[in-house]
Amino acid sequence: FDFYTRLLREDEKKYYGIFISHSNASQKDLDLLNSLRLALSEKEIYTLCDKECIKGGDDFQAKIEDALDCYGAVVIVTENSIRSSWVHYEVGYLKGRGKDVYVWDPDCILSSKNRELDNSLKTLYSYFKNVGVIYNKMEDVIDAVSQASPYSEMFIEENEFLTCKEFYSRANERLVSVIATL
Repeated sequence: FDFYTRLLREDEKKYYGIFISHSNASQKDLDLLNSLRLALSEKEIYTLCDKECIKGGDDFQAKIEDALDCYGAVVIVTENSIRSSWVHYEVGYLKGRGKDVYVWDPDCILSSKNRELDNSLKTLYSYFKNVGVIYNKMEDVIDAVSQASPYSEMFIEENEFLTCKEFYSRANERLVSVIATL
């Protein structure tokens, strides 16, 4: 067999993407979201979030659950997101399906110093610590996501020719199974 590549269809992209769970409550929340999305896209990591998957009149919960069918997620911890029932719902949904969840706490809200001052943060810290590793630097969470992507080295130019041997080698290095359309 010889294989040629093609661009992913829109309905396929979610399987290769990382969901970003966040709050929309303030401009700071949105700025953090946009900076993370930009940084991940520079690493050629496809991102999913409510801004992209929901349009007016859509069934909000169904669209979010569809987007959560991804390979992993990043939770942006802010004062607003730790109080967001949607963020907690998304994290629970992802963990219930065994997805990797990376916690980005850019303002160190869950730090030990803050937990000593606020008992409610102790509970949140335990919750997020059980979800996944907590990162304070954006570069660290991006590196973790990049390394965890089961597809990062499989992406190649559209219509690039792969011999059967090259395809087999790439598939065996990175994937448990590959679905090929013949």
